[in-house]
Amino acid sequence: MTTPSDDMPSVMRLHPSTLTPASAAPSVEASACRISVVPAADLPFVGWPSNRSAETTGHVFQSLEFVTLWCETIGLERGARGFGVIVTLADGTPVLYLPLAVETRLGLAVLRFMDGGVAAVNAPILAGDMDLAPGALLSLWPQILRALPPVDAVDLGKIPGQVKERRNPLVDLAPVDTGATSGLVDIAGQRFDDYAATKARRTEIGKIESRRRQMARLGPVSFTVAGSAGEAASLFETLIALRRRQLLKRHGHDRFEASGALAFYRGALSEGRLGKLADIAAERCGETVTASLLGFVEPDCFWFALTAHETETYGRFSSSPRLLVGLIRRSFSLGHRAFDLGADNPAYRELWATRSIPLLEHAASVTWRGPLYFALRRTRRAFAAWRQSDFARWARALLAPKTSGP
Repeated sequence: MTTPSDDMPSVMRLHPSTLTPASAAPSVEASACRISVVPAADLPFVGWPSNRSAETTGHVFQSLEFVTLWCETIGLERGARGFGVIVTLADGTPVLYLPLAVETRLGLAVLRFMDGGVAAVNAPILAGDMDLAPGALLSLWPQILRALPPVDAVDLGKIPGQVKERRNPLVDLAPVDTGATSGLVDIAGQRFDDYAATKARRTEIGKIESRRRQMARLGPVSFTVAGSAGEAASLFETLIALRRRQLLKRHGHDRFEASGALAFYRGALSEGRLGKLADIAAERCGETVTASLLGFVEPDCFWFALTAHETETYGRFSSSPRLLVGLIRRSFSLGHRAFDLGADNPAYRELWATRSIPLLEHAASVTWRGPLYFALRRTRRAFAAWRQSDFARWARALLAPKTSGP
């Protein structure tokens, strides 16, 4: 039986009823369910849902396309073992699909989502029109843990209270609110002009359009979404080059290659996946890419993932926010349900989001060695926070090699 970790100060434990509305769908009790666990390599053969599935409710980050690519790139780099947990009725009718990974850190086995920084939210894919009854997943959770390889700790993050408009059964695990939120632009039933009519948005759009006209004196300004894998690859390499400059200046390090994320993003934009798993857009001034933005796609939603902009020549012209607005406008024209701004863009969220989605965390020790993992996690997070501090930036600048004058 798992027990919550006590290593997270100043968090609020939420009662599941505060997270999601009551469901009108038929509910399924734990006693009616069966658990099966399959290796990630077998997911294509057990009917794991595609990102384009119309029979299930879920997010791109748990789809077959995303999970398969994750295992081939980030999972491989991390030495993770991926598994698909499938909850069914006794007759085999699926109820939900949950991808998980077992990772080993300093000899400790940890159960996590297939994330590593590239998933915006982590939730099951819900099948059909049946929902697990409140409390059912909590009853099933010990069976799930027994069916997986043994772990010392469970570390699950970025858990939303809902899967689109349906209850997320993971709230049964009593996740805690650490203050992380994702910003959502609700689109369904709205016109872009109405959305943009608030005083703050109208003012900001006026500013960035004024700066576009200023930049147009240097060359024609254009907005584009990559239409081929070749164009997407070229835009992505530019995005990464620009972002690396920003990361090195701000944090003094760049872990794209080592983490497997670079290979993952490249794969998401490859032939056959472009437009079905991810898209990449850019603003140009003449032939120069002034900003680029990569996002994951669902049939009814765009998910902000990664962006960068040129700062030396065009930094004062607001290319990044203008590109974002162009993509939000595009989602309105495509009739999307929503545009998700992610959890890492507080300035964008405050202005452009119509509501915030709390992202919860479930951390629990399974064996006596579990607390050791959470102690190591605390240390790692503290060090990461220090590296981003003003003092750390000052120290890096002080220790940086000095260039001699002519």
